[in-house]
Amino acid sequence: MEMFGKLKKETECLSYQNLQILSVVDNLFNLQEDVEALKKFFVSMELRKMITKAQNRIDDLSIEYNCVLTLEEDKEKAEKIYKKAILSAIENELNIYEKACKMYFRCEINREEFENDYKNEIKKISVNSYCKSMLNDKNRDFKSLNEIIKKWFDTGKKTKEYTIRDCVAKITITKK
Repeated sequence: MEMFGKLKKETECLSYQNLQILSVVDNLFNLQEDVEALKKFFVSMELRKMITKAQNRIDDLSIEYNCVLTLEEDKEKAEKIYKKAILSAIENELNIYEKACKMYFRCEINREEFENDYKNEIKKISVNSYCKSMLNDKNRDFKSLNEIIKKWFDTGKKTKEYTIRDCVAKITITKK
């Protein structure tokens, strides 16, 4: 009987240790989810900074362009130089949006926040004539940005539907 009591105590002790281990493992998974959320937050903040910087560059060039045209004697030359610089700045902005859209599809950023933050901006891009011509240029790669535009604004064309399950599956895979 004494041996049975000792065995019972050891079993209870092992069960308690197993519960502690399970609790630690559960906390680690929760911590990983917190780290993932924090990582997505920082990536989103960096994207916002990059996009704002690109937009400010376009605004600055546009202001300079208008000032130079009023002062410059060789308006044709100034116009050519500034249009080239502005188009380059627009392409840079589109490249940043392309990168952001790729992150959206790979679930590297919070999709709901991304849509709330950028839907209006991407809508403006999708109707801007300069942007449209760049987006449709076969020599440029804006596949993810075009996919977002189709998904959000083009109801007549079918695109792959990405759901929250895609993101959950990705998180589950990284936990293993």
